Amino acid sequence: MEIATISNTSIVVSKDVLDRMQEDLLGSDLRDWCQRVELLEEGQNFADKRSSEGIPTVRVARTFLVNFYAAKEATDDESYEPCVGKSGPEVDAEYLRWRGSIDWSDAALEEAGRQFAQMHHLQRERVLSREEDKYLEFAIKAIHPSVVAAWASAAGLFQRDPDALQNHYALSEIDDGDPLNASALSQARLKGVDPDTYRGLGARIGPKELGRMLEVFLLQAKAARRRGINKRLANTAIKSYEAKRATREAERAKERL
Repeated sequence: MEIATISNTSIVVSKDVLDRMQEDLLGSDLRDWCQRVELLEEGQNFADKRSSEGIPTVRVARTFLVNFYAAKEATDDESYEPCVGKSGPEVDAEYLRWRGSIDWSDAALEEAGRQFAQMHHLQRERVLSREEDKYLEFAIKAIHPSVVAAWASAAGLFQRDPDALQNHYALSEIDDGDPLNASALSQARLKGVDPDTYRGLGARIGPKELGRMLEVFLLQAKAARRRGINKRLANTAIKSYEAKRATREAERAKERL
């Protein structure tokens, strides 16, 4: 690990490789858990770069765990903000803070992991087996950091709402099309606010994008009449998030008066 970090000044060592080496030094808990919930195959290690085969990186797995537990302890759905784990020479401090208290045999965590893995594998299978919109970006949409963070956040928040949790997990059982409807997410935007170059939901990592993606899962589980993601729901999620954000900013402004 030290050699790789020092050598990174003269040769390129990917952050994902450094993350994997760091995690190996911490122990096998994270890898074992991912294998158990079938995010990784038995005996498989994390990817050392973005994988066309849909193998998650350490950053993806850490992001899932941190958001699940942080959201589970959040006071309400409205104020919680998802986060994406940091990657590189230093182990993400937020992940280390949560790691020490993780119960790796937690049944709720394991069920969330299995449901996510099922959705991820179904997403990849459905996209790659069709004739149109057969894009790798769509196939591995579930393990984009913003989608992972938002999905795990929703799973954590819904631990106190069994009906919403069941609706959230129902995405992994969609009968037709890809569970995330990646095409619809890519087309979602707020007219007059988002530029023409906007790539849609689940494509970037900033706080606003994480909040928007979480809103998709909140609405899908708690407000939509039918399970599943579509373009109308994606656009509504953007509007809903932006309205909440404006309200929060207005409240902060009032507090400064």
